[in-house]
Order: sequence, then C-alpha cells, then structure tokens
Amino acid sequence: MRAVMRAGLVLVVGLAAGCSPANAPAPAQSADAPAAEAPKADALPADVPIPVGLEGRKDSTQPGSGYFVVQGQIPSSVPEAVAEFRKQAESAGWKALGEAPSDDSVATLAFEKETRSLKITLVKAENTVTNMNLMTGPK
Repeated sequence: MRAVMRAGLVLVVGLAAGCSPANAPAPAQSADAPAAEAPKADALPADVPIPVGLEGRKDSTQPGSGYFVVQGQIPSSVPEAVAEFRKQAESAGWKALGEAPSDDSVATLAFEKETRSLKITLVKAENTVTNMNLMTGPK
C-alpha cells in the first residue's frame, strides 16, 4: 500500500513540476543526422516581366503546379502598360501570340516561351492607374 501511495505522490509531484510527456524535451539529434528542411515555396520565374512601379502587388500560386498569378496596380495608362509589357516580355525571350483587340480602357496580351504561357490583362482603373492581372504557367 505504501508503495502505491509513494508512486502516486511521485506522479503528482512530477506533473506539478511540468514533467509531463508533453513537456519532455525532444531527443537530441546526432551530429551525423541531416537536419530536416522545410519544403520551399515555388517562386515566380525570373524571366516573367513585372512592371516598374507595380503597387499593391499580390502573388499567388498552387505549390507544385507551375502556375503563378501576380496582381497589382500600375501607375500608367493601359496603352503605356501594353507597350512596356511587350518590350519587357520580348527582351526576356517571350514570343507574342497575335494581337487581341485593345483600347484605352482594356487590353489582353498573350505570350509563350518554350513550354510556358504568359497572359496579362490590363484594365483602366483611373486616368493614370491600370489594374494588372498576370498569369503564367504550363501551356
């Protein structure tokens, strides 16, 4: 009986001191064992043109999918943004896919490079501000 009471007392004192299994220190990792790395997020490819002065930038992707979306506002008109995107995309090796109708308030651009596509939609928000939606990924 005393042994049972003694064991109960040791258990209560140990729990009160924070020695529960949940608070137990993690086992030390040997110096020879490689450290586990957290998975790295996919990154927007460096050859995707991002306009100078892009504000309110929001990037999104589905990790592992190869698709990337960038949204934001450009401090320029739609025609100015179209000219800048064409210049940047072509200098980065992207090939334009035809001409989509555009005007001073909306434009859509499409490019391809090797096995990837690039689509950009530009919509006038204010006189000198253009909303941009860019998507790139596998063809």
